[in-house]
Amino acid sequence: MSAEAGMPRRTLNLGCGLKHIRGAVNLDVTAATRPDVVHDLNVRPWPFPDGSFDEVHANDVIEHLTDVIGSMEEIHRISSPGGVVRITVPYFSSANAFTDPTHRDRKSTRLNSSHRT
Repeated sequence: MSAEAGMPRRTLNLGCGLKHIRGAVNLDVTAATRPDVVHDLNVRPWPFPDGSFDEVHANDVIEHLTDVIGSMEEIHRISSPGGVVRITVPYFSSANAFTDPTHRDRKSTRLNSSHRT
């Protein structure tokens, strides 16, 4: 429940893929996953007014975006005051963190490659 008693939480599920959250606004870049909203998160501003959501989920999506800071600014903009943001990304030592060609931010890879002899 939101701060107002009896009001349901407004939840956004970013980059939902096939993992829809019941009762949430599910957003994905492709209509093939049947989201509620089709939008490319690399295009800002995102199609929601300021303070629209009490809870934002971003499970395994941030690492696919071209501008992580800009995306975090958008999450902040669309979150309500006191809102909850739940973000998961691959653990840095996970094979998926480096082998998936759609992952955009490879700072750790660059750091490791700079130490080669």
